[in-house]
Amino acid sequence: MANELHAPRKRIDAIDRSIISLLAKRISLSKRIGAIKKKVGAAILDAKRERQVLRNAQAHAKRLGLSKEYAQGVFALILRNSRKNQR
Repeated sequence: MANELHAPRKRIDAIDRSIISLLAKRISLSKRIGAIKKKVGAAILDAKRERQVLRNAQAHAKRLGLSKEYAQGVFALILRNSRKNQR
């Protein structure tokens, strides 16, 4: 059994590294956006934009056969972290 698990687990590990790399890129862009918002005096929270991001994530999740709730939970955390990094 351990032998059968090795290959799929290695693939999951690679995917996890890719996810972390993409999150790091997203954080970098969020910080850049935060700097722009400070410069122009815009609020950190953009509720309209966050609703759009959540809708897009849910729609994409649905197309891929994932639950909308799963996408909602993941992206709620990502957006919360983005606001934190924009301060």
